[in-house]
Amino acid sequence: MNLFKKIFPDRLHRYWKKNEKSYKIDDTLRHITNSFIKSKSYKMVSNYWHILSIHNYELILDKGIKVYGSTVAKNYYTFTEIYDEWIEGSINNLKSYPYNINSLDLFKNHDGFKLKESITYNIICYLTFHNLKKKNSLQHLNKLNDKSFLGFNDPFINIEGFKISTDKVISLLDYEQIQKAYNLKKY
Repeated sequence: MNLFKKIFPDRLHRYWKKNEKSYKIDDTLRHITNSFIKSKSYKMVSNYWHILSIHNYELILDKGIKVYGSTVAKNYYTFTEIYDEWIEGSINNLKSYPYNINSLDLFKNHDGFKLKESITYNIICYLTFHNLKKKNSLQHLNKLNDKSFLGFNDPFINIEGFKISTDKVISLLDYEQIQKAYNLKKY
């Protein structure tokens, strides 16, 4: 991408006008996108957001919404790279905590991922799940509907009888932080 396009990227609304009628865009996504483009919030999004959004719609038009979990989701909550500073705390938190890794699930290859991305994703799932086990919010894991977290070809591994995705575990870790910050009552 050239420098001019980075500074002055295409705008989602212009891209959307050309593509909104595509048969690969379902009515719900069409409605959400049109509503957002008309909203006040749309005027406040960054250049990077426009670039990323257009890229995500291109992925949907190319691959379809059914593979959202292995395409678009990689921009938000499906992590396939490990950075030392991100993972160090998670590993240190488990040093005195016994946990097992099932090597078959560790090497599970997910649709739309390269093998390296799959293995990295699986390691992140194990680490985040075992860190979750040390938290109070683990009790809510069985309340989460798999269809909500695994409905679009989202990658997951089986750990201790649960279908684990990074999105599912991180949602519970986020819930715990929100609950601490705002002292939420039982909902």
